[in-house]
Amino acid sequence: MNLYSKLALSALACTLFSVSALAQRNALRAGLGLSTIRGEFSHDNPFQDSYSPDYTFSYLRGLGDEKWQSITEFSYSQHDFSGDLSDHRPVFLTKNGTPVPEFHSEVKQLFIGTGLRFYMSNSINKYNPYRGQFLPYIGVMAGISRNTVFQEGEARVPEGYVLNHGSATNFALQVDGGFMYVLNEYLAIEVFGAIRPNFTDETDGVSGITNFGDWTVKFGAAIQYRF
Repeated sequence: MNLYSKLALSALACTLFSVSALAQRNALRAGLGLSTIRGEFSHDNPFQDSYSPDYTFSYLRGLGDEKWQSITEFSYSQHDFSGDLSDHRPVFLTKNGTPVPEFHSEVKQLFIGTGLRFYMSNSINKYNPYRGQFLPYIGVMAGISRNTVFQEGEARVPEGYVLNHGSATNFALQVDGGFMYVLNEYLAIEVFGAIRPNFTDETDGVSGITNFGDWTVKFGAAIQYRF
């Protein structure tokens, strides 16, 4: 084997090693949990809270020694709120003036965001995860929250209350945290929790009962695949 062949083989080996190492910097993540909206429906009123499935899909990219990762996330949840308003003061009325026996609001929420995750552990190894690593983390994301609200029945609302129908897109932040447990070179599992201030009082379909914006709160588990 001549010198040029040796150099070519060495270059090919280095390229394959680099590609393999680089590939492991990427990860896909799928999560399932429960979420709720903390707003009018959770502030001293007859509405019942809605805890609904929350579906999360993420793409992560290692930065530097991988203690930092960039993350892009898509999550979706659907909430059904209801409550007996017939004795609520001030009284919600139908158009003919009778008390509303029950109010129902269905909220679909889609969040798309991007941000950073930081692993709070010195045991993380560059391109070399090993079975049994326990990695607590915190993260922050900014993005948009798309809310679609449908409400059953027609109501005359008291002064100061507003029922919000239809769809709206708002800026949102998300702060999350949890821990990741590495199963092998490619797979890891997570337990997480997150809060998302939505910077609007209309997320749950009603505004005017509280004087603060609505929050989305969620927690669950996820599996991560590195490639």
